[in-house]
Amino acid sequence: MEPQRLFMIACHPDDLEAAAKAGLRTAYIPRPLEWGPAAGRVDPPAGVDLVADDVIDLAHALGAPERTSP
Repeated sequence: MEPQRLFMIACHPDDLEAAAKAGLRTAYIPRPLEWGPAAGRVDPPAGVDLVADDVIDLAHALGAPERTSP
């Protein structure tokens, strides 16, 4: 599969930067407590394709329909 058809989804900017260099599309989902409650905010790396609050937000950004209750 061509790299540009794949997404690397991560909260670590270094991982996303490496994926972008390999030709993958990238999505950043922050994890505010990743390095503990006293750690500062980690901004997404420059050039990331998508930024989402969580996996559901990412799915909607990629075109998934809103889920309805049965």
